[in-house]
Amino acid sequence: MPDVAVIGATTWGTTLGKLLMGNGIDVRVWARTEAKAEEMRRKQQEETSKNCLSSHLFFTNDIDEALQLAELVIFAVPAQTLRQNLKRIKYRLTAPMVLVNAAKGLEAESGKRMS
Repeated sequence: MPDVAVIGATTWGTTLGKLLMGNGIDVRVWARTEAKAEEMRRKQQEETSKNCLSSHLFFTNDIDEALQLAELVIFAVPAQTLRQNLKRIKYRLTAPMVLVNAAKGLEAESGKRMS
């Protein structure tokens, strides 16, 4: 199974990460800040210890760490930040990576679709 990076520790990004983790896939979720990553790590640790589960879901605010082993990259950021996030990491994306956009809606400033 491929390693997956989810860009965006949003509710949607975390949900996608948990679904993939439930299928035994290693998922690294990137959060904008260390505080958000730490909050998500704490919640994940509580859930896994409460349910006696092993976790394949990791949270980080280090984009290089998130993308390090990724074969699949899922963008689960708000539509208004997709362009900014892509610009931020475009030089870290490699040809073999499969990119998936999970953002919905239109970009308010340009009126463009996410595709």
